[in-house]
Amino acid sequence: MDQCRRITRQRIAELPRVQDYQSLMDNANLTEVERVVCDYKYRRGWSLIQIGEELGYSESGIKRIHLRALKKLEKMI
Repeated sequence: MDQCRRITRQRIAELPRVQDYQSLMDNANLTEVERVVCDYKYRRGWSLIQIGEELGYSESGIKRIHLRALKKLEKMI
């Protein structure tokens, strides 16, 4: 993962308030699946494997979805 996406992940994880997280996600224009993946990953602390099992995707599929979401969020941060 490149440095910009690593920083994006860290900044999302470090958001101090739930309202800040919600605002960021609302303004990022994520698809429904991308939003759910981010919510499970950053709010619930689930691994990508767990998210894939819950949503019926493979781990690699969830990784691709998460990467698409990070690219969108990177522009917002």
